[in-house]
Order: sequence, then structure tokens, then C-alpha cells
Amino acid sequence: MMRAMRGDRDAFACVVKTHERRLLHFAYRMVGDWDAAGDVVQDAFVRLWLSRAQYLPQGNDAAYLIRVVRNACIDFVRAHKKWDHVCIDDDVPVMSPSCESQALSCALQEALGQALLRLPESQRVVFVLSEFDGMTYQEISLVVGCPHGTVASRKFAACEALRRELRPWLEGESDDRL
Repeated sequence: MMRAMRGDRDAFACVVKTHERRLLHFAYRMVGDWDAAGDVVQDAFVRLWLSRAQYLPQGNDAAYLIRVVRNACIDFVRAHKKWDHVCIDDDVPVMSPSCESQALSCALQEALGQALLRLPESQRVVFVLSEFDGMTYQEISLVVGCPHGTVASRKFAACEALRRELRPWLEGESDDRL
């Protein structure tokens, strides 16, 4: 990362190659559209390259890159007001071959995606980083720039809001939502 930030194009290409997939998945979960996520990540890498002279090493390059992409996501959403759809994971296998179970799985995934998008950005980013990227609260605190305890309270609030919104699914009342 240091070589890349000093202008080494090969090192920057290596940074992009190493982190692009993870950042793309993060951006997708934040903006809800693969094309938009690709644009956001590309914009983040362009910003990173253009502002490389201001880079100060902080120890955790992955957290720094996620922070840059998070800021690009926020800017994208403000500019496009694009919070209408998100699919949590396109690679989730369907457990049963029946059409009904496939419909339930897709509907639940859609309900979760919509509920996630209704969370405040501060809670959504903590939830996504924790649940989908497997980051610790300490790592997340580096990304979002707040204390460990604040991360924990935001995650708790996100989980409570998601539980409330998805209660019909959790209690087996999901047939009415199809």
C-alpha cells in the first residue's frame, strides 16, 4: 500500500486486485445494485489514486479501503437516491428443490435486503461489516471512526430493528408476504 501511495502503478494494481472483490461485495450490500457497486468501487479507487499524496499509513489497509468505499457509497446514494433494492447474497444455495421453498427463500432474501436498506447508514454499515464481512468490532471501529462501544450499540440497534421488521418471517407468518 505504501508503494502504491507513493505512485507505484504496479503496486496500486496489486492493491486493486487484492481488495476489489471484497470491496465490491461491501458496496453492493450498501447500495443494492451490482452496476452501481462497480461504479462506486471504481470511483473509490480513482479517489484513492488521486489523493495518494495525502495517505497516512494507519496500520490496517483493509479498514482504510473500506472507509474510502463507504464514503463513496454515501456520496453515490446522496447523488442517486438509490435505496430501492438489495439482494443479500446471490450465491446462497436453495435448500429445497421445490418451487415454494425457492419462492420463500427469494422472498425472505428480498425482505431482509429491504429491511437492511431501511436501517440508518450508521447501523447498516456496522451490520454489513460484522455479519457479511466477518469484521470484529475493533476492526469496524477503525472503518467507521467511532469507539468500540458505539459499534456494539449500533449493531445491537440494527439487529433489534431487523428482528422487528422480519418478525413475520421469524414467527412463520411468511406465507402472507409472498
